[in-house]
Amino acid sequence: MNMGITARDRSQLDPRHEPTHASPRASLAVPARTTRPRRTAARGVDATMRRTRTRLGEHAVPPHAPASSGSQRAFARASTAFGALLGLAALALGARADEKVPITWQTKHFTSKDIPEKLGLGPRVAIEFWEPWARKAHYKMDVDNDARVLLMTPEKSSRSEAHLKVIARAESWFDALLPAPDRTPIRGLEKPAAVAKPAAAAKPPPDVIPEDPDGPPPGAVGAPGVDAAPTTTAAPMKSWGSGSSEPDTATAVVLVLDNEKDYASVIEMLGSSQAYLKEWAGDAKKSLGFVLEQPLAGAYVENASGQEEWNPDHELLNRTVQLLCLRRFGQQPNWLVQGLAWEGEMAYDGTLYCFPYRSEFVGVGEHTAWPSDLRNQFKQRAEKSPADKSPRIDELAHWARGRFDPNAAKISWGFVHFVATQNAAKFSGLLEELRQFRDADDRKMMPDGTWERIPHYEIAADRQLAILKKHLGADVMANAGNAFRKGDDAKKEEKKTSSK
Repeated sequence: MNMGITARDRSQLDPRHEPTHASPRASLAVPARTTRPRRTAARGVDATMRRTRTRLGEHAVPPHAPASSGSQRAFARASTAFGALLGLAALALGARADEKVPITWQTKHFTSKDIPEKLGLGPRVAIEFWEPWARKAHYKMDVDNDARVLLMTPEKSSRSEAHLKVIARAESWFDALLPAPDRTPIRGLEKPAAVAKPAAAAKPPPDVIPEDPDGPPPGAVGAPGVDAAPTTTAAPMKSWGSGSSEPDTATAVVLVLDNEKDYASVIEMLGSSQAYLKEWAGDAKKSLGFVLEQPLAGAYVENASGQEEWNPDHELLNRTVQLLCLRRFGQQPNWLVQGLAWEGEMAYDGTLYCFPYRSEFVGVGEHTAWPSDLRNQFKQRAEKSPADKSPRIDELAHWARGRFDPNAAKISWGFVHFVATQNAAKFSGLLEELRQFRDADDRKMMPDGTWERIPHYEIAADRQLAILKKHLGADVMANAGNAFRKGDDAKKEEKKTSSK
């Protein structure tokens, strides 16, 4: 059984809450696909290598999406905020009012002018926000059966059905591994009664975009020199990094873009309609994809010029998993989100194709090599120094957003794989406590009793370790190290022996 928001090599994966955790990957199992390496000798590139495209900042950009700076506002109020942006977006795009965007949901066809009431608030908010751009760019919309994901593709595309199948597999796998958790407030993590700090006038943003694409962009609350949310739109005041909607309410939007021109158009629309993304938009145009928390959306260019071998199903799968994680559990530590997306890829067909922030050649064998690489690495570590035979929390928690760390990447996937295969029933509770802890801890109390979010907040490594131990046992790191050294091959052998 196989398991698992850069390079042009990547992937992604959520339906109905399945009751068992025994085999969360089974629903994704498909025959392994092989791709013959393209001959590139004429370009001076070894034929066993594949070129990956630079994807700086395309996964989880920005990772800390803006959020309600006070008590979580009810999701229903978000529709008012998004609705206020429609006029601005329509003017910027010059869309014709008489054009209609085709929409499909549960085999029924309608348009953006006659959305059925029963579709629900989440999809309606997403459709209303993206409709002006879709109308101008001639894109269609397909809503998944549960209305959790809205897929946008060119009207001329014939791959919508195939894309929806990948998304459905992602949803099934995600729900089996990470069903909706018990949302009961955890003792000690209850939200304070104080209201958020009132917003003051926004200061002019600095001219320089930060090198770290995952830090708050200039002009966002939490960025240097900015004390409060910009007041250029009617949206509720936002702060950076905590999520803006209640879990499992928003509809995630996945844009499969036809070319670089459409991608640039999306970035331009986001920069003009979302004040906190204005400066980010300038830098984001250099990439070919992104994953955002607010609005909850992910995008990638399917037909980029100069694009060599990559796997579009993995591209879609990887981004969908990240969006589903954001939707259900809010912002999680970088290593955990990336590891989860890779686990989804491995569950899909046993290969990896998405390497966020990586810009270099990728060997053909590397798409399947991580399990053996991790096993060999930790065998060698145990032989060299018994004290170093287990993964350390700093190897995970200190992996900063916005860069690729090959060692941290493999350990991150390995740890998620360990939890998914040996502690799956505890996985949702673990992420829910991380979500609640972040929401409670990412608050700076003010003398007047109000609070505001902390710029560049991340859950401290020691606190992450404490939560891991609480849910997975005091020996969690040692057990993970043992699992790394044994690998799945040893487990398969044990099953064979026990079945005799």
